[in-house]
Amino acid sequence: MVFCAFFEITAVAAVLLCVSAASGTQLEGSDNSSIRGSTPANDSYSIFTNGTVRQKVIESDNGNFEISKAEGSWLKGKDSYQTPEIYSVIEDSINKTIVDFSRTFGNVSSSFLRNITTFTIEEYEEFRREEEEDEEIFYDPKAPNMMIEIEPNRQIEFPIIDFGYIKYRATSYRRHGHYFTFKDVRYAAPPTGTRRFQRPQPPFPNGQIQNGGAGFQCHQAQNLLYKWTDLFNADRVESEDCLFMDLKIPGENFGISPKWSRRRWGRDVEGPVASLVWIHGGGFVHGSKDGIYNPHGIMTVARGRMIFVSFNYRLGAYGFLAGSEMNEHDGTNLGLLDQRQALDWLKQYLPKFGGDPDRITVMGQGSGAASIMHHLTATEKPAFNKAIIMSPSYYPIYDQDTMDKQFQDFSNLAGCNVNGKQFDCLKQLGGKALSTANRAYALRAKWGTNAFGPFVDGKYVPALPSTRFSQGRFHSDVKVMLSFSQREGDAFADPAAILEFQTKPILRNYFPNASEETIQDMVTYYPNRIDEPLRLSNLMGDFMVKCNVRMMEEAFSNKVHVIEYLLNPGTHGIDLLFTFWGLFWRPTYPFLHLGDNSYSKEFMDIMSRYHQQYIVSFTVWGWPSAYSTCMTPFYPTCKHWTRSIMMYTQNGPVVGSMAGFGPNKHLCKFWQEGDFAGDALPT
Repeated sequence: MVFCAFFEITAVAAVLLCVSAASGTQLEGSDNSSIRGSTPANDSYSIFTNGTVRQKVIESDNGNFEISKAEGSWLKGKDSYQTPEIYSVIEDSINKTIVDFSRTFGNVSSSFLRNITTFTIEEYEEFRREEEEDEEIFYDPKAPNMMIEIEPNRQIEFPIIDFGYIKYRATSYRRHGHYFTFKDVRYAAPPTGTRRFQRPQPPFPNGQIQNGGAGFQCHQAQNLLYKWTDLFNADRVESEDCLFMDLKIPGENFGISPKWSRRRWGRDVEGPVASLVWIHGGGFVHGSKDGIYNPHGIMTVARGRMIFVSFNYRLGAYGFLAGSEMNEHDGTNLGLLDQRQALDWLKQYLPKFGGDPDRITVMGQGSGAASIMHHLTATEKPAFNKAIIMSPSYYPIYDQDTMDKQFQDFSNLAGCNVNGKQFDCLKQLGGKALSTANRAYALRAKWGTNAFGPFVDGKYVPALPSTRFSQGRFHSDVKVMLSFSQREGDAFADPAAILEFQTKPILRNYFPNASEETIQDMVTYYPNRIDEPLRLSNLMGDFMVKCNVRMMEEAFSNKVHVIEYLLNPGTHGIDLLFTFWGLFWRPTYPFLHLGDNSYSKEFMDIMSRYHQQYIVSFTVWGWPSAYSTCMTPFYPTCKHWTRSIMMYTQNGPVVGSMAGFGPNKHLCKFWQEGDFAGDALPT
């Protein structure tokens, strides 16, 4: 038997007390000072405070025990219930429930559940059965009249969306989460032929109903450091014709509501719903909307309250080839413009499938997050009002000489080395030859950087985001949620820096425009306290990621929320595990387990559930803890979550100050001032 009670300690801390008692334990309840009971044998209890677990054995020679409560007052939810594991007793920070859907619960007393959750016991059992019976049903073009049985004696057809210029039928239906997937919806015309190296154009009309599944991923490339990530690329054919998006749309948007979805965390969402738009990462040279970014966990948490969108955009030379000649032909930063086209398309067509065009949240990690930084500092007003920016990383490209050299070197590699005619040659080059050149050029990138990426073109990207943020020239009306990892720099620091004398040459390679004085400042600001690789990791982590977070936290002031991943190993990309934990990542758990108890599958189930709830809450209501209270274990925030950091640790989430745990303010000021760029930094 497990007995649990909550008591508040301060406005920013809460305690969950769980007594794991053997069969036969009698609990008499509590008064203002203690819990009393009896047990036939010694037993233990656990106190969870700010995510730290403290356990103690109840020593009861005579079978009686008493547990004194901490300062504060008892909270609701004191009925006992049966559960096989203590870790399954945690409170859901959004819907005020202690129900965790990792299937660890046994029999739960209805009075207990009704005290702490919006579910009735019958609804919970129905939801749990549906999860166990989960399946994805795919539309079969050979059976055009195919029906879906969503409830006993209730069947529906696969819905069709009429966009005016084309119609799309749902590709599949997911029982658990109750949502339809529309795959490979064209949001732009194929960027092929005369449209190669040109701005995205609106999609062409098509009179036939599309069923999805016919799309491609954009051409991929990679440097040696990340070559292994090809294992995670979607198993889809590469093509220049790749500007497709996927839509995950709640069944409620088509007027289809199974019983469990009608209760919505005690607050119904009426009318059009919000949308969460995923911009994939991959260093601007690889990645796609498919593969590892499966949002099933997010969609089951959302329970009909939002739409999930993901899309491809042009990568490598196809989307980010720089140079004066590209600028003259209006072919710069095409990957960013593809993203903008996708967002504009959504704003236009969301009303066609129950979406609210005024409630769009973009979310990205790595280069996807860096893309959002560029949209926030672009000359055009962004097509979104909220942003979740996870470990924003990019190697800035800013001086014209470097951009022109990139264009010339790539043209030579592709066999288009005729002066004055390189652009025309590249535009007419065969698909295989261009793809081969794209991959070969990517392998030339400096360690930890990528050969291509956003660059200052004086148009959509008027200056580096750091410059625009420091000048106050950004779109400050957007709400922002940020995150970063403790050891971001491990992914970007050259491992050749083993000895101290090697560091300066490596820094000169990373920062060719920096003066010797600035290189010496870098060495001084990042002293070798432990070992040389860690020194360079700290420097590159600040430059590539962490100071981007600090810069935006300061720029957006009280409109920002920050998460830091302190979980080992704390490297770049760990946030993807928690964001997309579910159908893709959970089965790979044996390969992810690092011998640390904090990475048990149960731990990942619980932590990812919390994180996905923060994402959904922020998307739907604009606040990551819309339904949490100061009594919520692991999320102790009665005050605003601003100027603070939510830190994910092996003991759960805890809160710290930005000043004490955030990226170093003075070091970030050094990077933001731009001395690393010498005199080449555009303003």
